Amino acid sequence: METLKLALRWVLCIPVALAAGGVAMLASTFLDSVSYGVTVFAWLTSSAIAGAVAAYVAAYIAPSHKAWVAVVVSVLGALTIVSDLVTVDNSLMVVVAHTVQFIAMVVVTRHIFKEGM
Repeated sequence: METLKLALRWVLCIPVALAAGGVAMLASTFLDSVSYGVTVFAWLTSSAIAGAVAAYVAAYIAPSHKAWVAVVVSVLGALTIVSDLVTVDNSLMVVVAHTVQFIAMVVVTRHIFKEGM
């Protein structure tokens, strides 16, 4: 039973982390829009919160190698920036928001490497 629990944690750590980041972004965008209206600052802070939550949740769920799991999530964040730059449809604001999200992921990953979980 313990092996099944560990396997589930490994399988679910990245998808749950990305979903948690998405939920955090939706929630913080909603709360900011209720208070101040949708602004660039609200969107960028929501992106930063989403990136930080995604990296932290991935490291928290992973049974071991927590810092390296956070690195993998940060690399996925970097890949979203690359895909934004390659895709012609995306605006500069989307690229900036994903860059802020990536920076937050890197900050949390560095903290996990330095301090541990």
